[in-house]
This record gives sequence, C-alpha cells and structure tokens, in this order.
Amino acid sequence: GKTGLLDWFARNPRIGLAGTIASIVGIPLAIWLFLASEKVRELRFAVSPSQITIVKAGESSDLHVFYRQNELTSDVSAIQVELWNSGRESIRRENILSKFIKVELQPHARILEANVRRKTRDIVDFKIDPSLYSNGLVLCAWSIFEHDDAVVVELIYLGAPGAKIHVAGDIEGQRPISAVPVGAKKSEYWPS
Repeated sequence: GKTGLLDWFARNPRIGLAGTIASIVGIPLAIWLFLASEKVRELRFAVSPSQITIVKAGESSDLHVFYRQNELTSDVSAIQVELWNSGRESIRRENILSKFIKVELQPHARILEANVRRKTRDIVDFKIDPSLYSNGLVLCAWSIFEHDDAVVVELIYLGAPGAKIHVAGDIEGQRPISAVPVGAKKSEYWPS
C-alpha cells in the first residue's frame, strides 16, 4: 500500500509538480475569492472637476438676478457631487446610523438649491432635506443603495467657484465615507 503509492509518485514526478503548482496557485486564489465575495458597505463620493459660475456679480449693471423676490448681489455658482455604493452590501435607510448623510460646502456658503440631476434607479428614493441650506449643508437619505447605485446632486450656492465638498455620516459596518480624488472618477453623468 504505502510503498506502492510512494513508488508510483517517484516514477511520475509530473504529477507531484502539478500538485505543487496547484497548491501554490490555489492558496492566493482562495484568499482573493474570499475577499472579492465579502459583503461590505462602501459609500463613496466624487466631485465634478468642473464648477460653473451661473452669475458673476458686478459684470453687468443692467442685469439683476433675483431669488425668491430678493436681489442677489454676489456670485452664484454650481457644483455637482456623485454619491454611490461601491460595496457589495446594500445600504438601506436603517443602515444610516446618523439618520442623514451630510453633504457640506467648505468654506460654508449659503445653498440656494440642491437637486438630484441623475440617479441609477427610481427605487433608490433619494431624498434631500433643505433645512440647513443656510449653513452650507444638505442632508440626504434614501430607501436603498445597492451595489453601484448612484445619484448626482447639484448644489447651487452663493459664492465664487472653488468650493470643496465634504461628505459625512455614520453607516453601519462602514469606515468613514471616502472621496475619490477630483477628476479621477469619470462619471457618465457629468458634462464633458
């Protein structure tokens, strides 16, 4: 029995070599497959590389811009931010431990409007709470964000282009919300 099997392997070194190669390849492959299948929540955001000046204050003395019956005397700009779930686990409303995800302009500037410009699916049911616009904050929540679900939110604010965006909130099972560097994410939603 034992002697015969060892003799057979000794006479067929290719079988032993194939087993060794399979072991060497199999261990890293098993680790990679385990990590690839691991379900994690990973909300990320990216800011559009192009910000827009809607109104430049003082360029035309005959042009007057009003917002809700009040004349605007400063610049008005727009910036877009995309939020998406790059993790394999869905993010539901009950997974947002902080109740809302905060999108914040830095430095703080009064937000006039925040609109959802695009979303991957209507079932996401993305909601924006306008209660803190005057503080430069947009509060966001949704029903469900599955893998690769995304929304693009446009913020129209008082001030010159160049504002930065910070996104914060606590999501069950996720480390802090991370940003993709400006211009690194090629979104199909942003103007070219």
